[in-house]
Amino acid sequence: MIYFWFPGFLPNSQDIDITKVETPWNDYESDVTTVRDRIMLRNPNWITDTTKQQNIIVKRSMNDIVRTVITNDRRYMDLRLCTLAFTDLRKERRIALEHFILCAEGQYIGYKDPYGTCHIILIGTGDIPLTQQARAGGGVIQKSGPSLQTIEDEIATVDVTVVIVRTYDQVTIDG
Repeated sequence: MIYFWFPGFLPNSQDIDITKVETPWNDYESDVTTVRDRIMLRNPNWITDTTKQQNIIVKRSMNDIVRTVITNDRRYMDLRLCTLAFTDLRKERRIALEHFILCAEGQYIGYKDPYGTCHIILIGTGDIPLTQQARAGGGVIQKSGPSLQTIEDEIATVDVTVVIVRTYDQVTIDG
């Protein structure tokens, strides 16, 4: 499992705040009318390689030749981009992820990856495409009860681009 939570930093500090995920919780019961400040998801099916973010300045010389200069601002030396690809996300997990991303917009987010390493991340700007793939298990779930109600369940695919701001190797969450 992986975890996302915010705020990622302790108040008035640059240290990671893992208090929201130190103890187990069930986020399946969260109400969509409240702020969802943490979410637990199955491991992404794949994670693209993390790539170092480069600042590029494009300049033109006097004879109109384009020159590019790659700069590294010391403040952002550790920034890395990474894309997490989730497939077969059931409807309630897709809605929970959408709700979390909306609530966490513009905040530093804590992220515990599948290997147990904790990071501070920002969600990448731009649209996050959520694609409905198919109906799960043939699409119909028979609900028991007096009316034998049928429910259609769907699965979706989503790619979330994150900017890794800081990595903490020595943080233990799940004991």
